Amino acid sequence: MPRLDYISDEDLKGQKIYDAKLVKRLLRYAKPYIWLMVLAFFVLIASSAINVYLPTLDRKAIDEYIVLNYQLFDFSAHDTLAKRYIDKYGAAMFVVGRDSFVIDGNLIDPADMKLAQRLKVVVPMKFMTIDTLKIPPQLRDTAISIIKSYDSLFLRVFGRGGEKFTAPPKKSIFMRQTPRKPRLPQYIISYKNLSKIPPAEIKLIRAQHISGIVRIAILYFVLLIGLLILNFVQIFTLNLVAQKSMHGIRVDLFSHVQRLSLKFFDSNPIGKIVTRLTNDINALSEMFTSVAVALIRDIIVLIGVGIILYMMNRNLSLIVFALLPVVTLIMAILRGKLRDAFRWMRRELAALNARLSEDFGGVRIIQAFTQERRAIERFDEVNKRYFKATMRVLFVNALFYPVVGLFRNMGLALLLWYGGGQVIRQAMSLGMLVAYMYYIEMFFRPLMGISDKFAIMQSAMAAAERIFKLMDTKPEIKVVRKVYKPKPSQVRGKVEFRDVWFAYDKDWVLRGVSFVAQPGEVVGIVGETGAGKTTITALVSRLYDVNKGQILIDDVDIRDWDLKTLRSVVGVVLQDVFLFSTNVRENIRLFEKRLRDDDLMRVIKIVNADEFIKKLPGGLDEPVAERGATFSAGERQLLSFARALVFEPKILILDEATANIDTHTEKLIQEAIDRLLRGRTSLVVAHRLSTIRKANKILVVHNGRIIESGKHEELLAKGGFYAHLYRIQFRQNG
Repeated sequence: MPRLDYISDEDLKGQKIYDAKLVKRLLRYAKPYIWLMVLAFFVLIASSAINVYLPTLDRKAIDEYIVLNYQLFDFSAHDTLAKRYIDKYGAAMFVVGRDSFVIDGNLIDPADMKLAQRLKVVVPMKFMTIDTLKIPPQLRDTAISIIKSYDSLFLRVFGRGGEKFTAPPKKSIFMRQTPRKPRLPQYIISYKNLSKIPPAEIKLIRAQHISGIVRIAILYFVLLIGLLILNFVQIFTLNLVAQKSMHGIRVDLFSHVQRLSLKFFDSNPIGKIVTRLTNDINALSEMFTSVAVALIRDIIVLIGVGIILYMMNRNLSLIVFALLPVVTLIMAILRGKLRDAFRWMRRELAALNARLSEDFGGVRIIQAFTQERRAIERFDEVNKRYFKATMRVLFVNALFYPVVGLFRNMGLALLLWYGGGQVIRQAMSLGMLVAYMYYIEMFFRPLMGISDKFAIMQSAMAAAERIFKLMDTKPEIKVVRKVYKPKPSQVRGKVEFRDVWFAYDKDWVLRGVSFVAQPGEVVGIVGETGAGKTTITALVSRLYDVNKGQILIDDVDIRDWDLKTLRSVVGVVLQDVFLFSTNVRENIRLFEKRLRDDDLMRVIKIVNADEFIKKLPGGLDEPVAERGATFSAGERQLLSFARALVFEPKILILDEATANIDTHTEKLIQEAIDRLLRGRTSLVVAHRLSTIRKANKILVVHNGRIIESGKHEELLAKGGFYAHLYRIQFRQNG
């Protein structure tokens, strides 16, 4: 029997954080919902585009409406330079004096701005333009009167400096390739002079700017609402695909496990199998909903933002990009550590589930033998290992955030150092600097969350490995292509063992067992504990396949029978009765809807179970607790008799079926069995030899071999092993 505090090192195998073969198999389950995935993909692209576009609105609001970046150029001492600038930017230069012009700093090539600053042509002061034609009509007259009342603070614009305008190098993918010629304003004012005007009057003067900000705010709000809708559609759609896909995997995996032989369950803890169907599939679902979406979105954002950063300012972007190789190297190192840590954690989780499953399943034994303290100690040991494995994952995972955060902050520091200087030198607008900071934050955000994605991806790949390993486990019970599938009326019930050898592992449990049970015969099987009696009955239903020899029913090897047909003609009553957490009715008919209550009651009366069922408040509808905990052992055994007989099997197997029943109940059941066994081939494994005295044949099994065979009287007369067992039991019953 496997140790439940130990899980095979198979959980530590596999070294890939991404396995194309596993992903391909997973995508087969998502393939029926491909159109939903395509919809989610396009919605994801749209939402990512909106996220990337939003900082551009911030830049536009700052540069065009909040802090305008107009510069005053005084060419009184530089006639030649003035001609050069007028030839190049004349249409965008507004004349405010004989040799003085105002121009938007964003429209000048940074090299030309740097030259003008070096020659001290640029006045170290920022200006704002006033276009009275853009002021709302109802406020226009009031605004003009305010301007005239502060005439000394404003400079009047007399016209354009020229007709030509050469666009500067493209700074953003959202900027037009050739910026249009700006409108001609009527007035300009420095921000220093603007501060001398009362706020209420400034509000009227800047009505055009306020209306522009309102328009941007409305657009921002509309985009955010659109983003909300797109994110909802994306999240809901992908979760729908994930849940449908996981439903398919869960059903396929459960169906596959149901087809595996008992030998598989003998060597695999139930807790481990439950982990595959629950925790591991949940890990796959999280990968679908979290990583798959985030990965595509992050790739789009990284590429898009990277291009924008480069187009906005090449020098600054190169400084930021220089940090990426170091970040990538550190992430690669931490990824390897995280991968190993996650595999250990999943291994210990499976061990923890196995321990819980065993201890809760055996809680009666633990309490009956006062083993609570030792059970707690064993659980604490497994739990500590799981805790240590989890802390190892958390430690590595926790390193990602500060490391990536450090480089993000370094990028922001470099941005403030270099970009701030650019703003001071008028080579970059304040809006561009703010937008650049947003983009830096947006650029590092996917890297900040990559640790979580690695963790989820690693967990999902490890889970997928285990799930598909289980799904690839071949059933040991193989079915031939052309199966024997007789009708129930054609089954006679002859059972024959021909030189059967069988072993669960290496040691032989049955050695050359041969016998024949003719149709309608009752064959008793007796022997000491561990002799192989139960194994013989398990082989008849083909719960295991023999290693050597043959088992035949109606002279046909059971390996050639249709498995469902075979098991439908064999009824089994075990000593350890298992009842499902449903009601009495379904525990008898096992959800076979064709069986009506009349059929059930007929069998219930035959096995003398009607007396106790009538006493139940709900009768056949009475709820059954887990494993039938609220029923006595005798009552559970009576229900198992009814369950076996309601399907009218041709072959009946009773494995210590009366071991847990009191003498009175045994007498009632024995009378029912005598009636039921007529016309049925029966194999009866007996602990009480008195129950098989009337058997047509008794097989005495010892060390996996049949050492005696005959009727009760014949075996007693021989004075052999059976007689010895009978004398011992007779003395015990005194």
